[in-house]
Amino acid sequence: MVSDDGPPQPTQPSLRRMREFAIRPKRELGQNFLIDSNMLGVIERAAELACDDVVLEIGGGLGVLTEHLAPLVAHVHVVELDRGLEPALRDAIDPFDNVTLHVADAMRLDLRALGPQPTKVVANLPYGIAAGAILRTIEELDGVRRWVGMVQK
Repeated sequence: MVSDDGPPQPTQPSLRRMREFAIRPKRELGQNFLIDSNMLGVIERAAELACDDVVLEIGGGLGVLTEHLAPLVAHVHVVELDRGLEPALRDAIDPFDNVTLHVADAMRLDLRALGPQPTKVVANLPYGIAAGAILRTIEELDGVRRWVGMVQK
């Protein structure tokens, strides 16, 4: 999907967190951080979010999408593999009491044990795990009604 909201606009939290926490994308993990704030609106519209939704966000990165989603939904489960991103993610989610951070491999996390159970999946996935991660959520999360995914290459 192409953004029709104009040219890319870097989000200030992304740039600040990259500087403050000395973060650089790890190519070996296929990381590409969401830094275009226009994409937040595109994702929000595509996900058709409601205040009672529980979102599973795979690939929390710098927390920009997480902090956009949290005020809009009942709960966000954010999964991030890279422990080096945990301080930046905690910085993003600190103001919210409806976000649970799972520093774990999304391909190994027990999705059925998540509480509350997700109703939507929003993901910013590395190319190498995209198909597997999406299939896992389809197979294991019966209550999910909508998936919105971006695949990084």
